[in-house]
Amino acid sequence: MKLNLALIIAIIVAVGLVALGFTAFQISSEKEKLNNELETKTIRNGDEFFLRYLNTLTGADSVSLENADSLISQFSFEGITIYYNADSIEPLNNSAYNLIGPSSDYVTQALSADTSATHFSDVNKKKLFEYIKIVKRDSLPSAAVVFYSDASYIKNIVGDIWLRNFFRWFLQALGISRGTLLIVRWGILSPVHKVIDWVKAARAGNLEQLKTRRVPFPGTLYKKSQYAQPCRSQSYAQKNRIPTALNPFDPDG
Repeated sequence: MKLNLALIIAIIVAVGLVALGFTAFQISSEKEKLNNELETKTIRNGDEFFLRYLNTLTGADSVSLENADSLISQFSFEGITIYYNADSIEPLNNSAYNLIGPSSDYVTQALSADTSATHFSDVNKKKLFEYIKIVKRDSLPSAAVVFYSDASYIKNIVGDIWLRNFFRWFLQALGISRGTLLIVRWGILSPVHKVIDWVKAARAGNLEQLKTRRVPFPGTLYKKSQYAQPCRSQSYAQKNRIPTALNPFDPDG
């Protein structure tokens, strides 16, 4: 009973670890895929929005955009902010006012490197993806346009996949382990228990139990053992009527 319980616990732990490993690997791949898709979409929409409505920024120090909230929503952005410098920041919609502080350091870094950049950030417990587009201007310092996209849906998708796939892998591995347990129990442990019972009966001198219980060792082991050779040789000699003088198994020889 203790052996079976220990084996069951070991199998459950092993199955759980296997399911956890497969699920973690799949989640990592899926999360990376979703992040890449969001990055590609945000950069593509950001470049298109800039060409349509903010292209005048290359030669001017301000932009005029009507119906900004509606246009920004059409491109699936949470907000858009224009950074001229540290003291001159222009949010294009109301939601962007709350997004300025957390991204200011990243914008400063991108302006210093004069290179566009992307990164994830947490703003008011909400996951956002930011595309910082550097705008080179004629006779003016470079400016930065920051496009904010909602990235919270990635966490929700990953959470659903984690729960669903873990239970799926766990049930599959548990089924395989159950089959393995039955094979081990009836194919290996059962003969071992019979041998143990036979040895106990032999030590106790229980002759009746020894007569009625067969020893679960394969007969082929006995046939291949060196102790079986004289018996076969003697039977061969008697069957073929080997002369007594040449028969080493004849008790009278």
